[in-house]
Amino acid sequence: MKKQTKSKSSQASTRSEQSGKSTTTQRSRKRGLTKTLHPNRWFIWAIAVMVIVLGSLFAYITISSLNDSSEQSSGLLQSRQMPVYTSVTLGVSMQYPTGWVIDNSSSTAITFDNPQNNSESITVSKSTAASIAKLEKSSNVISKSNYINNGLQLTVLTIKAVGHNSSPIKVGIVQSAKSAFVVTGGSDQFTAILNSVHPLQ
Repeated sequence: MKKQTKSKSSQASTRSEQSGKSTTTQRSRKRGLTKTLHPNRWFIWAIAVMVIVLGSLFAYITISSLNDSSEQSSGLLQSRQMPVYTSVTLGVSMQYPTGWVIDNSSSTAITFDNPQNNSESITVSKSTAASIAKLEKSSNVISKSNYINNGLQLTVLTIKAVGHNSSPIKVGIVQSAKSAFVVTGGSDQFTAILNSVHPLQ
């Protein structure tokens, strides 16, 4: 009986030791696995966030560029279907929508008005490099974009309008080596008219 009791006690002790070793081994493996999988988890998260932000920024720039190109292409297509007006006094030619009224009473500007919609009006004014530089540096400028059209440097400014509920104003600038013109006003034909402006010098 004593031998059997000792034997059972020994077996129980052995099982306890094995169980303890097994538990210790499992804990050690978990710790090792944790260290292996997440040694620099904050650094990895930072890189992941950076990749997402840069990807979103790239997508935004690409879409904006496509929209600008589409608007310019649309303007070129519309301008091919419009009549041409030439002012020798101002030294410029441009296209305007069919049926619009031309006001050339000013010696420094030409205005095109839509007789069927009083809110549509485009004015092309002769300017100087100094005046344009001052306009571009204005604190009211919200955005600025540049592109080349028919060998001319074109600039489109979006300017904050005066007034609490006023919408931003678009201003187009066309420059050649000897002259400069500013296009202002509101119309769906703005880009088409801007793209058609061509200094005679």
